[in-house]
Amino acid sequence: MRPLVDSSDIMDKGGELHTRMSRDGYIFVRGLLPKDMLEPVRLRWLEIAAEEGWVDSDHPLSEGIADMNGFCVEPQETYMRVMYRLYREVPGFHAIPEISQGGPINTRGIGLFSFIVSLEPQGCSKCSKSP
Repeated sequence: MRPLVDSSDIMDKGGELHTRMSRDGYIFVRGLLPKDMLEPVRLRWLEIAAEEGWVDSDHPLSEGIADMNGFCVEPQETYMRVMYRLYREVPGFHAIPEISQGGPINTRGIGLFSFIVSLEPQGCSKCSKSP
């Protein structure tokens, strides 16, 4: 997996951000949100993912190492169940776009997405279909 491209240097350049989002499928801005707010949300998300077999139990949970045997995609039942749990059981997830050093984040019209684990499809032994 390639490292994420940091877009901090172009945050005030809407056209370049749009091009990067179109090219890469994400915008990563280091330090946009406070780590002390994100870490508890990340760990709870990883707990849910681990319960569903998405996280390799041979590593510490905090490392977030994927178990490729648990790989699933939308609209597969396992994927949908985990996403439902994320939205229902992790209220801090909903607050992420609204809180940044005490106030709303100015995303300048760009969708804000948090990627905790990025996986490459390798097939799925626990899902009904291979991706």
